[in-house]
Amino acid sequence: MKLKARRNRPLTSVERQRQAIVALQQQLGVAEAQYLQVKQQKTQLQLEHGLLSGCCEALQLLQLQLQPAGGAHSHAAGMNDTACAAAAAQSISFQEEQAALLQQLQQLPLEDAERSSTPNTSSATETSLGGDPLDAASALPAQGGTSSSSGRQQQQQQQQQQQQQQQEAAPTPIAVAFPFALGQPPDASCTKAGHCASEVPPPELAHSCQVSAEAAAAGTATAMPTQAAAAAHQQCPSRPMVLLQYLLSLPVWPAAADMSLQQLSQCYCRCVEDVALALHLLAQPDRPGGCTAVTLLRVQTNIARFCWLLSSLLLLNRHELLATFASINCETLQPWLEPAPQQQQRQEWLMQQLQLTRQQQETIALGAGLFGRLLAAARQERQQLQLAVAGAAADQQQQQQQTHAAAAAAAATSCSAEGLQRLLGMEQLEQQLQRLQVLLRKEALLLMAACCHTAGCLSWEQLGLFAVLSMPPAGSLTGLVEAASSQVQEGQQQRAEQEWQRQQQRQQQRQQGRQPHRTVSGSGVSVSDS
Repeated sequence: MKLKARRNRPLTSVERQRQAIVALQQQLGVAEAQYLQVKQQKTQLQLEHGLLSGCCEALQLLQLQLQPAGGAHSHAAGMNDTACAAAAAQSISFQEEQAALLQQLQQLPLEDAERSSTPNTSSATETSLGGDPLDAASALPAQGGTSSSSGRQQQQQQQQQQQQQQQEAAPTPIAVAFPFALGQPPDASCTKAGHCASEVPPPELAHSCQVSAEAAAAGTATAMPTQAAAAAHQQCPSRPMVLLQYLLSLPVWPAAADMSLQQLSQCYCRCVEDVALALHLLAQPDRPGGCTAVTLLRVQTNIARFCWLLSSLLLLNRHELLATFASINCETLQPWLEPAPQQQQRQEWLMQQLQLTRQQQETIALGAGLFGRLLAAARQERQQLQLAVAGAAADQQQQQQQTHAAAAAAAATSCSAEGLQRLLGMEQLEQQLQRLQVLLRKEALLLMAACCHTAGCLSWEQLGLFAVLSMPPAGSLTGLVEAASSQVQEGQQQRAEQEWQRQQQRQQQRQQGRQPHRTVSGSGVSVSDS
């Protein structure tokens, strides 16, 4: 009876305070979970913004490549000036909304320490204000009169001169990540070694993809020291989109327009052989100290040269050749057929051999999600447009069959309503076909950007080892992305389960701490809260 009466009694102030504390702790736990989720989303958006900014810079380099009529692209493709200008207009034909979005994206602040090695006061002010640099300049406090303003202007001019000198002295990110001489952008006529970018030996020669140790040493001497080349290898994975920027800044590979499947396969096999030899030399424990940078440069040069060739084929719209090359045995030129279970086991084995870090896997999975969404939107629009084009073509063919008997009369009265409607339909169909070509090129560029992002997340040794272990077929980065994404999802599920178990343990501990203590006395059972 005493126990029942004690249960029915009103709560004391201490008990009410304890219940309020428990409720506040629960609310605090929910708020902490929401904060961690928002923080994770912010980090993901910042990383995606960095990738999109890199893609925008690469597209600007491609636009500079396509702007001059009769340039390297038109010379390699064998097109005239008018065709080159039309191709450039179709490839880089941004609408007004897309151009505004691109400008806004480039002006967004990016809070990433890896994007710049030296702090910049103007960029910091712009980031803090989140607006235009003019607004940041107008927000600076005014001290003194005319003399103080002139002094500040002199200081700003001196700072700008120092920053310009530092930028001119420091190599660009592309030069830092790629110190070897693959050829310069079209505005630079020749490299320091005296070889023009357009004078690279044609890739149909099998030895054109082989870079000897002497050539690697010469490229190191002309581009930058061997220590800087080794440091550049470490800096490349921190900016995965720099590979795309470099490839789009180069002219088209000579003779890429007329390359056959056999020549492409021979070039790839020779490249993989040279990379395998270089990796074997790097794995030797008793190698001389000075040979490490030269051998590493050999790996970099072979991989980047073949990436240059693939990007040239893609820009020349040789999609059938690339698709066939990705599905054959490079040694026998026969179709490579592998069951799905064996293919999955092969990808898992490759992941184990590459020994990707957790950061590499998460970066690859992040890029896969971003480019996957962009590709899905482009493919959906392309498929809808293909259905519309097919329906319009069928309707037009049916109308032609119906009016075939009166073709002469329709030609004589071309200004009639029926003839005008037919012309408008043909014009609309032509516009749809042009839009379809733009979407196909957009998909190709997005696929190229996704592959360059995945390759940029790997180190040069990992990328070379992936190419060697993937033989005889060409290494497919799609399988590597799927394997990395699945491992990231498994890791996230495991961490979520561990966090849930920890929360359950905390709740049990709190409940055990709030349980009342029962004591037995001569008068009965008394209950007291702990």
